Amino acid sequence: MAQLPLLIVGAGPTGLTMALECIRHGIDFRIVDKSVAASTQSKALAIWTGTLESLSPIGITPDILGRGLQVKAFKFADRGNVLASFDCAEGVDSLFPQPRILPQNDTEALLLEHLTAKGRSVERGVQLIDLKEAADHVAATLTHPDGAEEIAEFSYMAGCDGARSACRHLLNVDFPGSTEAQTFLLFDGEIEGHDEEPEFMASWSGDGSVASFPVRTGTWRIICQRENADDLSEPRLEEIQAMVERHGPPGWKLKNPLWLSTFRIHERLAANFRVGRVFLVGDAAHIHSPAGGQGMNTGIQDACNLSWKIAAALKSGATNVESHLDSYELERRPVAEGVLKGASDKLHFGLAHGLLARIIKDIAVTTVMQSAVFRRHMAFELSELGVHYAENALILADAWSYSDGGFAPGSRPRSVVVRTADGQPIDLWEKWMHAGHTLMIFSGPDLDAAVDTIQLAREAAGEGPLILTIWHGASVPQDWEEGEILLDPDGSAHQRFGMRGAGWYWIRPDLYVAARSQPVCLETLQVAVNRFKS
Repeated sequence: MAQLPLLIVGAGPTGLTMALECIRHGIDFRIVDKSVAASTQSKALAIWTGTLESLSPIGITPDILGRGLQVKAFKFADRGNVLASFDCAEGVDSLFPQPRILPQNDTEALLLEHLTAKGRSVERGVQLIDLKEAADHVAATLTHPDGAEEIAEFSYMAGCDGARSACRHLLNVDFPGSTEAQTFLLFDGEIEGHDEEPEFMASWSGDGSVASFPVRTGTWRIICQRENADDLSEPRLEEIQAMVERHGPPGWKLKNPLWLSTFRIHERLAANFRVGRVFLVGDAAHIHSPAGGQGMNTGIQDACNLSWKIAAALKSGATNVESHLDSYELERRPVAEGVLKGASDKLHFGLAHGLLARIIKDIAVTTVMQSAVFRRHMAFELSELGVHYAENALILADAWSYSDGGFAPGSRPRSVVVRTADGQPIDLWEKWMHAGHTLMIFSGPDLDAAVDTIQLAREAAGEGPLILTIWHGASVPQDWEEGEILLDPDGSAHQRFGMRGAGWYWIRPDLYVAARSQPVCLETLQVAVNRFKS
């Protein structure tokens, strides 16, 4: 029986991202989905900065920027009277500071376009009904639309199959958590009297609240609580209109609904993200309140974290296989736990009602939003740029001679413009857009000693990573023969990365700092080389 490297179960945004990342990293795969057709529902809307960055290497970010709505602000209001607002991009240090709104079905369609353009497709109507692990593979039992059963073997399996994950159930992985007591109402459609500026708004009164979001130009989403928490029947337009009139801006008239629905909010986190050769990714591993719009984003970033590690494990003669695979749960489970808590906190702040709660919320938002520090903190948290991985086998202890500056191991580095040897400007971000690791060696301002230091570092790194030399000068050093060099004429790149002298950064394929050293520590560099051997 032929054995493929990977089976991806589920073709939502997470599974499709996983498939595109597999193509980038050279992993052969099958992707199956039990649904016979792609979803047509808008579902998740926001695509935050961290996700736009994560999707950059597969080339999809420009399309999202072009098709999505650029969201300007978050507003907080008491019965529509705006108390405070903050710019979603305030203080967000990225090439993509503004989040985009793109309905989930459009995001899936875009991902599928890119997958099709690369000659791959989703096997629709194919369902996973059983899995069995062996020492060197996992056997999946799949049913096809015609009722035929197939047993296929794969080196690994990625369960991207949502909150009701068949993978999770077949693995008997616990999914502890809770369900909110309230029933929520959802409306997607037109709102007469709504300002056309795309923005998020939360508006409350003493006994309830409503939230509004742009879906696409001319279409808005309203979410609010139902008075009867036990009633899960389909809502009427008049019911949601009444809630908007009680808690939201005056004069809004809902019309031409595209989607009316009720839902409950579940907050759950899988006990394990990895069981042997099977990984739980996205909603299969974590579900939570939509407050903050982080769910789909977290799943997409799960896929970006996992894919390159599986690629490393699959390489012939690979070493450190288990440390690569174990690091997925070590890194992503704490992120999901933090997102779940943050979403829950935001939800319960918004749902608090009563006269006292209304007064507290009014005072809180009008007071704290006066602080630029707090506004920047909020925008940064929502952007998901603050995701930081703790020290593990693939995040080395910091070999840094200063207490601050630059980008610590486990964080994502920021962009900076340097110049090629012939003087052309180029953003370092572009240089990281490849399937392997990147070693950046900084010369420091002491150029007399730099050439020898760079040579030693290059020899220690070997041929594994892409090696970039960042030269603190306006011209290439005489008789330079040490590979590609990027010029830093004014020292801005050195300053951005906290380099006061010679040193280096190791950037992983998922655009996170794995290790750094200042001054150049060849022992730490050798540890990095050994850890990332494949």
